[in-house]
Amino acid sequence: MKRSGLLLALALVIVLPAALFGRCGKDNNIHVPIETMEVEKKTDNSMSCISIKVKDKNQIISMELEEYISGVVLGEMPADFEMEALKAQVVATRTYTLRKILKQSKHDDADVCTDASCCQAYISRQDYLETRGTEEDIERINSAVKDTESEVITYKGELIEATYFSCSGGITEDSVAVWGTDVPYLQSVV
Repeated sequence: MKRSGLLLALALVIVLPAALFGRCGKDNNIHVPIETMEVEKKTDNSMSCISIKVKDKNQIISMELEEYISGVVLGEMPADFEMEALKAQVVATRTYTLRKILKQSKHDDADVCTDASCCQAYISRQDYLETRGTEEDIERINSAVKDTESEVITYKGELIEATYFSCSGGITEDSVAVWGTDVPYLQSVV
């Protein structure tokens, strides 16, 4: 299936096999050395379980990675955006989450949190249905997640720092101007 230029423009996309991950259980952390990544899609549908610190509730929850990704995309962008834009967001979200976990989370008790200013925005299915949208919206996002299952973005064999923002004003900024560090794949583009 041909991907639109939007998804391809993100960076080199490879597949991180779901088979490398364990299922939810006692150990809720993902530990996948970059060296074990393969550039092929596995048919194994097992997903890893991650722990999430819920903002303002002082609680830690565990869920499957792909369920978390759906909640992040629901929290980060409108479900009525073009499907290829949703897919691009899913791949960026998955990459961002896995890199955060692999690089040792700054949260002692969880892999990620639901604070958009720290990690990524997240909304639960229930909260989304009560406050923002419909089952059809959720199904659109879930379709984008499924269509890009296990896809991540790498640069020279490592997961990229898949940062993103809600408004660019038509142009992005060089990483050095934002964080003081030059990152080859985070350069200003129109």
